[in-house]
Amino acid sequence: MISIFILVVVAQNLAAIALKFGPAERTTLLLFALTIVGVLSGKSMIKGLLAGSLGLIVATVGADPMLAVPRFTFGLLELEDGFSYIPLLIGLFAVSEMFQQAEDRMGTRIRAVETASSKSKYNVGYSFMPLFKQVTEIPRRILFPIIFVFCVIGSYSIRNMVFDVFVMMAFGVIGYFMRRGMIPVAPMLIAFILAQPFEEALRQALVGSEGHLGIFFTQPIAVSFLVLTAFSIGLTMRRNLKSRNAKIRD
Repeated sequence: MISIFILVVVAQNLAAIALKFGPAERTTLLLFALTIVGVLSGKSMIKGLLAGSLGLIVATVGADPMLAVPRFTFGLLELEDGFSYIPLLIGLFAVSEMFQQAEDRMGTRIRAVETASSKSKYNVGYSFMPLFKQVTEIPRRILFPIIFVFCVIGSYSIRNMVFDVFVMMAFGVIGYFMRRGMIPVAPMLIAFILAQPFEEALRQALVGSEGHLGIFFTQPIAVSFLVLTAFSIGLTMRRNLKSRNAKIRD
């Protein structure tokens, strides 16, 4: 009952606000969302914005949302609809995590071998027995193949295309190198999702204004979101500068 009462009271005001959101307002709202995702992801604003930019670039692959003209498909029919969301998600998070864990495990094994070798060159056989026992008992050797099989099934089942499995692996490699470079992967995925509605709203606004950018500076709601965007970037830059100065003083 309470939720129905709140809906009755608020619905009319929400509808009035929603009607004021045209293409210009939606563009600046999505721009603000993209900026927030970039600047608040991780410790480095530059890396967060870089990840978001990669997501926007990847989203341009496929048919133009307004003209239906293929873009960056390189003649591949599989790319006519762009990259599927699920293989990209699985690759960036699950597969890249498995690659990272495998690398960490290999590094741990190598360090353990070096430690065992340095203790005594005359007692190598005895030193290696606990090491190999520990390695064989790690459940990841069983867990990772199972996870990988489910990743392949999930990527393939969306469009029943083997191509999506290769997409999953490709973005797994990209996500792995992003993790190694301390670049967050979440902004890339979110930017990929928001890219199409952002592009559609931007182009609709420019078509309606006959190409004049002034439409984004004459609508009060659009101006408000632009101010919030600039404020969030400035605040993040100031915070990063203070943190950098504090490290230099230490």
